[in-house]
Amino acid sequence: MSTETYAFDCCNVWLLKIVQNLPDEVNHRLGAKGYALFVSHESFILPNSTRWGQLHGYERMRNIVGVTLPFSKLVSADVGYLNQFRIARAGASAQMDHALTVQLTINVAQHHAPKADD
Repeated sequence: MSTETYAFDCCNVWLLKIVQNLPDEVNHRLGAKGYALFVSHESFILPNSTRWGQLHGYERMRNIVGVTLPFSKLVSADVGYLNQFRIARAGASAQMDHALTVQLTINVAQHHAPKADD
């Protein structure tokens, strides 16, 4: 495993841990039918510079606001607006991106599939 790959993997694990530890208050339930409003923030902090020109430090942030739409007890979709801001670094201009984000969630914990005996 190269140093660059390890640093990238390390950074992804760090970001995932932050997302997993967010309190439930980030989602606001809308009634009892599974609808919810949500907000999310991600900051990308790169731990090192690379040979191909990636610089260490604060690189970008993403903010999402959206709604959870339940389709059944097992399936829901998160639909939202994503705003991404890339910091101006090393002579490059700052960049602002706007996008529609859609995430499909399948809750397999509630699904009781038959177990195969080996």
